Amino acid sequence: MPPSKAEPATVKNVDLLPIPTVQQKVTASAMQGLGQFSYDVRMGATGLIVGVQAIMNGRAPIKTRMVVPLDPWTQLSFYYHPGLGRIQLYDSDSLGGLNNAPEYYVGRVVVTDSEALVYLRGRIKDIPGFKNIIVKDEQNSGSAFTTYSSKVKHFIEANIARQEQLSHIDLHKQISYLEGQVDVLTKIIIQSGIVRNPEQLELLKEADRFSLCENLDAKALRKKMQYKKFVRGIDKLC
Repeated sequence: MPPSKAEPATVKNVDLLPIPTVQQKVTASAMQGLGQFSYDVRMGATGLIVGVQAIMNGRAPIKTRMVVPLDPWTQLSFYYHPGLGRIQLYDSDSLGGLNNAPEYYVGRVVVTDSEALVYLRGRIKDIPGFKNIIVKDEQNSGSAFTTYSSKVKHFIEANIARQEQLSHIDLHKQISYLEGQVDVLTKIIIQSGIVRNPEQLELLKEADRFSLCENLDAKALRKKMQYKKFVRGIDKLC
């Protein structure tokens, strides 16, 4: 059912999809990762307030409260960060994605322009104030989302395709081309004479001495800069 009036105007529905995990017949001392989840979820003025309690490695309790923004056309993942001792939000659309151990996975939220689906790990009770949906043991967050909402299905599929394209980008090459552009700008500034401060001018000249493009002609540089256009086209930032 629709949440309280505190929700963002662009989001009409927030649905919770608890994840039922298969119970493992192991002792608490042998358990690895997070387990025994409980949640406190409510709408706030700036997003979804999610309180998480769990047991780490069968013995260490953890407790975290976070505000999850419900910005349209976004998807976030929740992971426990052992080094920080708390659960962090990660942008699932970021370049390179997130490589994290599945035992630290807590949940995920996908937001379109009209709904928000929240996927929570663990066998948990229904959370009042939201439409609770039971997910089968064999389902993961992606399949649950796409089964429940066709709009979310298309959104996730588009992001998967984008991530596949981005995975072919050579970050080292991209950085070197950006450095090449900075080198050209440095040369232009030095030759223009607009910098009158001797110390600043000496710093620019020092940077120019380590230029990647010292022996690169303009035609070759223009060809290299086409890679920047290629990356921006895939990333769809411009």
